[in-house]
Amino acid sequence: MKLLMMTLLLIYTLHAGIFSSDDKQDKQVDAQNKEIQDKFRQNVSDANAIIKRGEYKKINQYASNSTLIIEHIEELDISLDEKQKLIKDIKTYSQLINDISIKLQKKSPKLNTHYTETISKLEFFNSKLSSIGLSQLLSNWRDLSRIKNRFVKKPSESLEKEFDDKWSAIVVTITELYLDDDMQEPLLDYLESYKAYFKEIKAAYASVSYKNIKRLKPLSYSIKAQLELLIPYKM
Repeated sequence: MKLLMMTLLLIYTLHAGIFSSDDKQDKQVDAQNKEIQDKFRQNVSDANAIIKRGEYKKINQYASNSTLIIEHIEELDISLDEKQKLIKDIKTYSQLINDISIKLQKKSPKLNTHYTETISKLEFFNSKLSSIGLSQLLSNWRDLSRIKNRFVKKPSESLEKEFDDKWSAIVVTITELYLDDDMQEPLLDYLESYKAYFKEIKAAYASVSYKNIKRLKPLSYSIKAQLELLIPYKM
């Protein structure tokens, strides 16, 4: 009887050890998979900061993370075809960001300065514009903001023209109101900074072709979907 109890205890201990080892391995795999997905999400965030806001200091970190992501994926226990497709897409995405960032630094060295100015003075501009109380002016400004945002995400020549036409209409309206200099000058100065930001984005985007900019979002979505499917992790 005593021998039977010792045998059962030994079997239980062995099984517990196996399950404990498996559980530990699963947690390590989850941690690695989460790290890869987190790094790619950070890369997408850094890419947006680089190409939309001119935060060029993030370029080196972006490149470093891209290399680490690919190194991790190379070690994954997934099919060769799936691995090659995923790595190819990540390399394509990284190369696009690299090409765009090079052009941006040459064509738009002050992009972040103009972006920061438009953000830091936006509340002041909106309050000044609202105090005028002209509904058409406010409507045109909302339209201009939407056009700029659409262009940054999906540039096109038609949006360029829409931006220029709407910007000119706003400037003409403000000028024709014959406002005091204290009111008019800050409004026009802000609009000039806003246009400068748009023109820098336009010049840089055009230099790498609009079609390449448009590839970024669907490509990032595709990579995210592949990562979630191939290397899921438990929260």
